[in-house]
Amino acid sequence: MRIDARLALTALGLLALGLSMAGCGGGGGGGTPETVTGRVLYGDTDQPAVGVTVQIGTYPAVTTDEEGRFQVPEVVAPKTYTVTVTNVGNDYEEYEAQIRVELGTGDPPIWDMGIIYLAPKPPPGPGI
Repeated sequence: MRIDARLALTALGLLALGLSMAGCGGGGGGGTPETVTGRVLYGDTDQPAVGVTVQIGTYPAVTTDEEGRFQVPEVVAPKTYTVTVTNVGNDYEEYEAQIRVELGTGDPPIWDMGIIYLAPKPPPGPGI
């Protein structure tokens, strides 16, 4: 059986395209893209953490608004991701945790991960 070289290359190209598309968006394929929402507050005051950076997995980082709220679009779910909160200032600890993004509700789907509380840094010890 003789296989046409152009047909074989086209088939391989389509396979490669499909595999590369499965990895798009920082979360890999095999799920439902949805918007993940949440809020970041300072744990000792319950005040909104304005302008801090939130990143879920390798999706593009976003900045919190004046109420400490954020939205990360097109996150594939269900899946577990590392969530980081950075640029929190000198008085608070940066945040990192594993979260499981579940299937959201609505159309388009939205999953609210709730509130992230930033812990204040401990005061410096003697001699520091």
